[in-house]
Amino acid sequence: MSLRPLPADKVVKVLLKVGSEALSFLSAWSLVVYAAIAVASRLVVGSGYGLAMLRALGAKRSDVLALVLAYTVIIALASSALGIAVGAAGTQAVSTAPGGLGRALTWRPS
Repeated sequence: MSLRPLPADKVVKVLLKVGSEALSFLSAWSLVVYAAIAVASRLVVGSGYGLAMLRALGAKRSDVLALVLAYTVIIALASSALGIAVGAAGTQAVSTAPGGLGRALTWRPS
C-alpha cells in the first residue's frame, strides 16, 4: 500500500472552507495520528530483532502481529490518558491563574 500526499491546491481549498475552530481541531487530530504512526513504526523498527527471534522460535505471523497491535494499543491508551490528564490540569491552571489570564482566553463564537 502506498500513501500519496494530497495536492496543495486541494488542501488549500479545504482549509479555506473550514472555520478556525475546525482547523484547530483538525490540526490537533493530525498531530495525534502522526504520533500514533510514529510510535507504531518505532515499535516495529526498534524491536525488529526481538520480532525476528520470536518468528525463529516458532511464533506464527499472526501471533507476532497480535503482539505488536496489543503493545501499540496499550501505549496509545496510556499516552491518551496521560495527555487528557495533563490537558485538564493545564486548562484548570490557566483558567484559575491570578491576573485574569483565564478571562483573557475565553472563547466567544463569531
